[in-house]
Amino acid sequence: MLWALLCHSRLDIQIQPDDFAAVHTARRAVARQALAWGLTPVSDDAILLVSELVTNALEHSMGPASLAVIPLKCGVRVEVRDTLTSLPVRRSESSDATSGRGLLVVEALANSWGVETHGTGKRVWCEIYAQSSEHGDTSLSRRTSTHRPPAKP
Repeated sequence: MLWALLCHSRLDIQIQPDDFAAVHTARRAVARQALAWGLTPVSDDAILLVSELVTNALEHSMGPASLAVIPLKCGVRVEVRDTLTSLPVRRSESSDATSGRGLLVVEALANSWGVETHGTGKRVWCEIYAQSSEHGDTSLSRRTSTHRPPAKP
């Protein structure tokens, strides 16, 4: 079961364990909300990052998860909480692997990202910014994250 609530310009979605259909529902909700906020320059990346982070939470945690998407001045912040206390580990790149590229995608698309632990689990977050030029051109602003989990051999 999935439920979403828009509270004061914030999208909150609760995701039940093993509800992989919630990934699709979350992507659609983020697309609609980014459009409503006027943040279409970041919507494609936000949708992909939501998909990666929610999928990771469902695959690696046994409990419920929650997604929060918060509008920023020129972008969005995506936060996924889960009940797993261990930190994510970036896997070594392998052309033979069929999975395990989630954090590589986050590193490539997010302007910044990180992990915060709390008593009952952790929150993985990322921020995506759009940058407007004086000519009205809007493009994504990229910057390298300073957070790098250790690579798994």
